[in-house]
Amino acid sequence: MNFGGESYNLGFISRQVLHPKEGQSGRFSRLLVFFFIVLILAIAFIILMILYNPIASDNIEYAERLIEARAQRASELANAIEAITYQFYSNRILNDLLLDYTASKETYDVSRWNSIFSYFMEGMAEASPELEDAMFFDSSNINKRPLTMTDSLTRLVWNSAKTQAAEIAEKAGGKPIWTFLQISSPSSTDSSETSNYLICARTIKDVSSGEHLGLLILLVNPERIATTVAGGYWNSDSSIPKTDLSVLVSEEGKILGCIAPRLIGCSAEEIVPGYISPWPQADRESGRYIINQSILSRPSRNYLVIWRSVPEKSWQLFTVLPYSKHSFKTVMIMLAITLVVAGFFLMLFFLRVKSRSYMSGQISSEAAEVVGDFAYTKQVLPPLSHNEAKIQKSLSAREQAILAGLAKGLSNKEIASDLNLQEQTVKNYLSNLYRKLGIHDRIEAVFFAIRAGLNEKEPSDISHEDQ
Repeated sequence: MNFGGESYNLGFISRQVLHPKEGQSGRFSRLLVFFFIVLILAIAFIILMILYNPIASDNIEYAERLIEARAQRASELANAIEAITYQFYSNRILNDLLLDYTASKETYDVSRWNSIFSYFMEGMAEASPELEDAMFFDSSNINKRPLTMTDSLTRLVWNSAKTQAAEIAEKAGGKPIWTFLQISSPSSTDSSETSNYLICARTIKDVSSGEHLGLLILLVNPERIATTVAGGYWNSDSSIPKTDLSVLVSEEGKILGCIAPRLIGCSAEEIVPGYISPWPQADRESGRYIINQSILSRPSRNYLVIWRSVPEKSWQLFTVLPYSKHSFKTVMIMLAITLVVAGFFLMLFFLRVKSRSYMSGQISSEAAEVVGDFAYTKQVLPPLSHNEAKIQKSLSAREQAILAGLAKGLSNKEIASDLNLQEQTVKNYLSNLYRKLGIHDRIEAVFFAIRAGLNEKEPSDISHEDQ
């Protein structure tokens, strides 16, 4: 170290210390610790939100349980309708009624048979309100008026239903079949006036002889089917949209039931996003997927599609739900990553501040050691030069008291306590002293104080001299 142009070997290596302003690291450290606690809690909250996101877990499971219940109801409904057709086999009175009807040569006045047929079918309709009408055709006489449940059916409806169902029922060999019927009024061009029906048909035979008697057709109200299929209320706590769309689809990929009767008989591809015909056999039982597609002329968006096979039938039930692909989950993951990265860099900064704070403490202890080491060798230090003495005289008593504290190896906190000052005030004084004395660190300040003889005075005594 150089004093007054002469070089002195002091037997140690000078180390650079922090500027006093950097002593604020303690405050920064506390703030960072607080921030880290908040960061950890935020990340934990985000992870919990991702793991237990309602739309992605509980409510999808709820939707799947609901569609299973709906599929079961669809099966029960179909079985109930088919059971009505079976009555004409198992009930001997009804079977004999049809046998007597087909044996008659009467082609128009069929009231004697129709009254019994209508009475029975109306009773069945009370138990199964989905049943809208019924008719029976004599297979041996195509000109004979059919038996009907109500008088409202027109010849157009008779012929259309028979044409649609006869061939399919014949191939089924006495088993019930399901198909659809769409009838437009000849005098109307408005598609909204189209009548849509779901048909359950079956060929009926004489129980005794096995002779083929005719074709029984039941007309099922598609709106009631849609209500049954999509029935059931969502749990009020569920965040799944209530505007779900349930679609009953046949093995051939045709719509058998949905909220819009006009779509009966249409391809399921028109309303079920992502539907392909034929549906892969391996995936017939159940499943779900998310797809972005436009349906019913609406703008493209994300849909969650869940499906189940209908028990005891070759049908499938699809539920289509609006689904925001969860930007929520994506945003939460991105936010978690951002917080982790930010936390990593803040941790590095925190460690750096702590390290520098530790080094500052080390320097303070080294300064105390320097005082002790040079207490008995101060004769090797040169006195203050003329200019340095002038600078010392220009210092206030408070500034010299602080230098005396440094010379005695006291820390900033100890000096502040002796002089009844705030620790930050001591740091500010040191900053000004470094500037006035033209020095750079605490150790140089200690040497200056020792050379000025301030180590032989008490800081509090010097401070009182200014009062």
